[in-house]
Amino acid sequence: MRTGEGAGALVTPFLTKGYGNVSFTVTPGTAGLEKLLGIDEIGWDGGARLRVRGHAAASPGSASLVRVGLRLERRGGSGERTGEVRQEAGADGLEFTAVVDSKGLAAGRWDVWLDLAVGDASARLRIPLATVPDVPAVACAPLGMRRASVYRTNGGNLAVHVVPGKVPSMARSAGRRLGRPRR
Repeated sequence: MRTGEGAGALVTPFLTKGYGNVSFTVTPGTAGLEKLLGIDEIGWDGGARLRVRGHAAASPGSASLVRVGLRLERRGGSGERTGEVRQEAGADGLEFTAVVDSKGLAAGRWDVWLDLAVGDASARLRIPLATVPDVPAVACAPLGMRRASVYRTNGGNLAVHVVPGKVPSMARSAGRRLGRPRR
């Protein structure tokens, strides 16, 4: 739904207690959108780019007003990486695919954030995870010097953990690059 100012809003019907009348709760801007947001897939794109696919139920007119962003922020330190988002408004709502490159990230824990904007209203939110996705770690530095893996935080949100690579895996990687036969 669109409000009078052109911003999106979530409209939730309910029955009043005691009378059974139909009433509506209108939640404007991103607060309503957060309730309608769904994550469909989390994984790597075949390389070291984290991919998050999702959707938000919205009317065709409201879906075109929504802007989505994806960002990694280093926990406990400085560092931020902004991703790219492809979004499409359709008859059933908004579909989006966001990717952010983990190559070159420093070792540590990186929180994953979705940035949502509807009109002038904006919000940042973490991506909740019910379970840990079965996604293998990927090399995010040359010769496997660092590896990135996705995990579920204690708060139940998506994050990326970057750790130094192990010497045997670095040696295998260097051997493949130098053309040595494997053992």
